[in-house]
Amino acid sequence: MATTDTSLFYDIAANKANKDNTNSSTASKKNSDLDKDAFLRLLVTQLQYQDPLDPMDNTEFVSQMAQFSALEQMNNLNNTMTNSQAYGMIGRTVFAKVYNETKNVYEDISGTVDSITIKKSGAYLNIGDKEVPYSDVQQVYSTDVNTSIDRNLVVSQALSLVGKSIQAITIDDKLEAKDFVEGKVDYVKFIDDVPVLSVGGKDVHTYEVISVSDNTLLKGQTLSAEVYKGDNYDKSTVTGPITDVSIGKDSVFLTIDGQKVEVKDVTSVLNSLAYVGKEIKYNGKVGDKEVNVAGKVDSVIIKDKECYLVVGDEEVPVSKL
Repeated sequence: MATTDTSLFYDIAANKANKDNTNSSTASKKNSDLDKDAFLRLLVTQLQYQDPLDPMDNTEFVSQMAQFSALEQMNNLNNTMTNSQAYGMIGRTVFAKVYNETKNVYEDISGTVDSITIKKSGAYLNIGDKEVPYSDVQQVYSTDVNTSIDRNLVVSQALSLVGKSIQAITIDDKLEAKDFVEGKVDYVKFIDDVPVLSVGGKDVHTYEVISVSDNTLLKGQTLSAEVYKGDNYDKSTVTGPITDVSIGKDSVFLTIDGQKVEVKDVTSVLNSLAYVGKEIKYNGKVGDKEVNVAGKVDSVIIKDKECYLVVGDEEVPVSKL
């Protein structure tokens, strides 16, 4: 392969680039970067001034051209992603450190992003009368837009519960369980712009709801429970409908046949009752006993705070399923 005078090659290319851009300082700055177009101009210039008796091998240039093309595609993709992320900042509160060339110092700028400007040099966030490069953003805070979206979701969720039967555990200001509420949601009202469910005259927040159904309520459901009676703590079994649910500081109590029966939580009771009449299979240990069960759940019994599914003569803790 013939050797090429690279100094002549670059001098010619530089002269041609200067002639093409004498009337535009912006264009001159742009062409100072060796992008794909500049590379093509250099290649054409070199081909024009090669020795016709000893032409150069352009295989390497073709390979470099392919690399430039791939790099340009990657840059374009990166720019698209960056611009998309910048648009996602609209409505957000951000903090940025921006270099002030006039004062030769870094300035702290924070505020809500009003709009985005896309320039050749990149994406810029408009914060009041300030224009902040997206690359200078250091922190992003919660947004008015996101807050609005979250609120709309909560409102939509609350409205979808109207007419449904729910179970809920309300909490007090100390985030401790206060009361068990169940019944049909009559309507949704707004307290301090927050949607609140009205259930039998009681207020329930959506985050307090633990179960939703079309018509099934916990009170009135029949189940059995082992209770201790007498000073000898003899066990006996009571069966009947649940007439009341009370919430203690660390406990939940169901009233069955006049007896208060403690359970681990309301959700486990609801889950257990949902299995009644359905087929289940279980093969494993319950305590020290090997149990092999396959059949329809007849009923539910509570033993030592835990719910058991009764299938024939066998009992399986709902927690095992």
